[in-house]
Amino acid sequence: MSVQSLYAWNLEVAASFYVPLRFLEVSIRNAMHEQLVENYSRPDWWEVAPLDKHSRTMIDKAAANVRRQGGRQPTTDHVVAALTFGFWLSLLSKRYDRYLWVPVLHKAFPYYHRDRASSRGFAVRGSGAQRCLASQPFLRNDLDSMTA
Repeated sequence: MSVQSLYAWNLEVAASFYVPLRFLEVSIRNAMHEQLVENYSRPDWWEVAPLDKHSRTMIDKAAANVRRQGGRQPTTDHVVAALTFGFWLSLLSKRYDRYLWVPVLHKAFPYYHRDRASSRGFAVRGSGAQRCLASQPFLRNDLDSMTA
């Protein structure tokens, strides 16, 4: 297979995942944000939520990107929309089990009934989604793991 053929194949694979992944990303983001707003009784829940330094840095970067692009003070909606899929998936990681998953975020997934250890598989699959959304090559990836 030529380099051009591989490149074209990679573009076709990424294109087939792109739109469904965007819908998934927005759905997950909105569901999680809604629960966090309700729990903390404020739209900028990240100001009072028990987030680690890395998560706070991601929020600061999202706000800075909004300011840079629009030249205005970002609203909470702008910041939420600017946060990456990786940020939202990181809130589902084990380090946030006690402070976010158990008291709040499990409500964003009302039909999810597996144990917490299994839910980390969702974040692992997210890495494949991030590859697609970041236009990184799939050639060395196991596509079956992304469709499971």
